[in-house]
Amino acid sequence: MKRLIAVLLPLLFAVPAFAADCTPTTVQVIPSGKIDLTFCQGFTGLSEGDQLSIEVGGVSIPLVVDSATDLGVGGVVVEADAANPAAPEIALLREGKTTDVKLQVNSKTMDVELEPEDSTKQSYKTYRRYTWSLGPAKKQEQSTTTDDGTVLLVASTAAAAGTNNKTSSDAVRLQYSGEYASGAPFAAGISGGLQMLGTLSIDTTDQNDPGFIDNNRGTFGLQATRLSFANLLKQGHFGVEARASKAFHSNIRDLDGAVTFGGWLPFIPAANFLNGDGDFIAPPLSFTASYGYRNRKQTSETFHGRVFEGSALYHVFAVNRFNVDVNGTWTINSMSNRPATTPRTQRLYKATISYLQNPESGFTVLTTIEDGSAGVMLTKVRQYFLGLALSKINFSGGSK
Repeated sequence: MKRLIAVLLPLLFAVPAFAADCTPTTVQVIPSGKIDLTFCQGFTGLSEGDQLSIEVGGVSIPLVVDSATDLGVGGVVVEADAANPAAPEIALLREGKTTDVKLQVNSKTMDVELEPEDSTKQSYKTYRRYTWSLGPAKKQEQSTTTDDGTVLLVASTAAAAGTNNKTSSDAVRLQYSGEYASGAPFAAGISGGLQMLGTLSIDTTDQNDPGFIDNNRGTFGLQATRLSFANLLKQGHFGVEARASKAFHSNIRDLDGAVTFGGWLPFIPAANFLNGDGDFIAPPLSFTASYGYRNRKQTSETFHGRVFEGSALYHVFAVNRFNVDVNGTWTINSMSNRPATTPRTQRLYKATISYLQNPESGFTVLTTIEDGSAGVMLTKVRQYFLGLALSKINFSGGSK
């Protein structure tokens, strides 16, 4: 027994030393622009604020540790910020176009394996993202006929929704979009990983007028992430979600359960024009689609049935500070007892023009143009908006 103890004790003391010196298995530039270093399980050698450097093709780039996340069997992911994220060497890392990569930690030089940004082996991160805007909105006078020929008088629709008939062509509009994602605890170490996702979207005005947008929704779901298929699909996701939608200025609400699918289409990249500081890095054409069951309560009536929703988003950047986002949303209602005031097919087209007043803080001046209807909006609207916006994103649950 004494001999056994004498053999085991040095091994026990050797474990922490090994954990502190273990080399990273991979290096990767993640979508946020930070650099991921994946170390072996039990690594404890780096913490927030520590400095290190990565050498790419003989060029050394200083790094500062932002966070260290222990994924258990998935190892320890150290996330670091580069002193010069625009360096050409970072682009080589991002695209996986170099094999000459070394890491310098505590005066030690380590050879590492590089993974391109699109790799499906990266453990999914927790992140928070939000954007909001506030400003005046103006509507165009409505016609009384929808796309499918149904006559819908704005005044009668307002009355049916339980609101007053007083309308205005001007309003103050509030838009908020928040998203919180977390890697599912039981998915540690799974390629791609599972993700729990919650979102809140508010888009309304101060007017009790169906001629203005009034779409508000909260969702919660579970999805598989990092799905990829050659160069046709990247950053794909597939899952299920529950949704609740409510119009603030009318007595209409939807409860949905749906299967969702979406991703990026890399063969249609974001467009860049006349940008003197280089191209903006942004997702290519992206899409989401869902199919499920909807229960709608409208005044004193209830409707239910199958619903399909699909949307597409495309980015254009020009002259260094201008960003144009073009978005389309299509809804097909197959509710068995769909009311005459709810068109079977709804289409909403939106163009957002943003001026990046302060790219580092996320402040922008933007204007949007919407045409159509979606969600709990029953009438077609055409609305113009000009306001200030702020957007932020934090990875790994950190705060800035």
